[in-house]
Amino acid sequence: MYIVPNFSGNIDRMAVHAYNITRMTGYIIMTLSEKLEILIRRKGMSKTDFAGETGITYRALANYISGARTPRANILKKMAGFLSVEPEFLLNDKQNLILGSEERFFYYAESEGRGLTEAAALLEKVRAVFGGAALSEKDKQALYACVTELYFDAKAKGNGS
Repeated sequence: MYIVPNFSGNIDRMAVHAYNITRMTGYIIMTLSEKLEILIRRKGMSKTDFAGETGITYRALANYISGARTPRANILKKMAGFLSVEPEFLLNDKQNLILGSEERFFYYAESEGRGLTEAAALLEKVRAVFGGAALSEKDKQALYACVTELYFDAKAKGNGS
């Protein structure tokens, strides 16, 4: 059993493309590397801070994330404990994290570069507007309807394919 904390950190735009999706007959395999990237981001930490908190060097963490090395059992246990998961979960490619909607968007995104950077910036702004108290609930619903309408208008014009 493992605990999956809610996604609450900002999107690390440089790491958006770090996810390596391996497809085998439609099944997504989430590697140690991908799990570490996501779970560290969920903690709202930099990789440097995570390495320091778990008593490993940044270089060692980079090797684990790149897939160049697999952590020893004692290091894996420390990392798993800090990330609130079981060590076996991190190593088992058949067990995936449950991704929030933003994480799913970036994990499965087909686009690259500027489009994803703009999407990340937009999501940050939307989160702030919908999460804040500056607009009434009624105004938030109207804004949501406007954004949805803009999407379908662009799609109808052939710009949303």
